[in-house]
Order: sequence, then structure tokens, then C-alpha cells
Amino acid sequence: MKIVIKSALVSLLTLLAAASLFGQQASYSGFVGGAPVTFVTNIYSDGVGTAVYAYDKYDEPIRLDDGKVVKNKLTFTEKDAKKATRATLTFNNYDAKSAEMNGVWKDSKTGKTLDIKLTKDFETDYGSS
Repeated sequence: MKIVIKSALVSLLTLLAAASLFGQQASYSGFVGGAPVTFVTNIYSDGVGTAVYAYDKYDEPIRLDDGKVVKNKLTFTEKDAKKATRATLTFNNYDAKSAEMNGVWKDSKTGKTLDIKLTKDFETDYGSS
């Protein structure tokens, strides 16, 4: 079941990325805190991005919104069912070509933080020459 949902997650984001003329999709595996996750990003040429991640144990996709890259800093927001910001994910020193992506997950209410450590599994560039 896990593999099916992960495959569906990657397939969905591949289709979304293909709809854009320019962009990069990357799939990562790693950890948020100590929990294993799968993390998929679509970063477009204008620096705007989308992402989805899932804790391997629960295999429930978590959508990330408002993705943007500004001066090599990638940020996303995680929202609850009422569209209120639940957490902010920040990746300083973001480099699309790097094999690793490290950052911080920060709870918007409590300020609690968890380290994010991800390793790239694959990437696909759309619209690059």
C-alpha cells in the first residue's frame, strides 16, 4: 500500500510539473525530526514552488503551499483543514542541483522546531535546453 501511494504522489506531481513550461521536480527521502519521510517538490523557473510530503509510517500526503525561493532560501507553508498555517518549512542555502536538502520545520503555534534532512532520489527538469 505504501508503495502505491508514494507512486501516486510522484505521478501526480510529475503531471503538475509537466503542465509548466519550465520547472524542476525532485523526489527526496529522509527525515523530519527522527521520522522517515518522502518529499516531492516542483520548483518553477520563477522561484515559485509546490510540494507534498508523507511520513512513511502514516503514508498520508501533506500538501505544502506558498513555496518560493528568495536568495537561495526555499520556504513552504503547511496548512490545516481550515487553511490556517500549521507550520513553516525553511531550507536555507537551497540549491536545486544539490544531492541534499536540509532545513527546519517550525510549528506556527508553539514555535517547536524539527530538523529536516533529505537526500535526493531523482530529479527531472522540464523546459530546460
